Amino acid sequence: MPYGHYEFLVIPFGYGNARKEMNDMFGDQLRKFIIVFLNVILIYRPTLDEHGKNVIFVIQTLHDKQLYTNISKCEFLKKSITYLGHSITKRGV
Repeated sequence: MPYGHYEFLVIPFGYGNARKEMNDMFGDQLRKFIIVFLNVILIYRPTLDEHGKNVIFVIQTLHDKQLYTNISKCEFLKKSITYLGHSITKRGV
């Protein structure tokens, strides 16, 4: 910035409220098998059976709150992802 450093104190465009709503919806499950960052929901489990159950749980929870996913933006059964600049695999970051 021409006159110094600028930093948002609150996430712009209403994401602060969305983050709180997601934290309230998935509170007990956060960091057990779900990570939420802004508009991204990551679901992870060591086995395919557990993963399938958790995907259904997340989609049902969103549906119950009248929130929906855009299936064209969803990715399923990924063995590795790049998330916030980090490459994540089953072996770790």
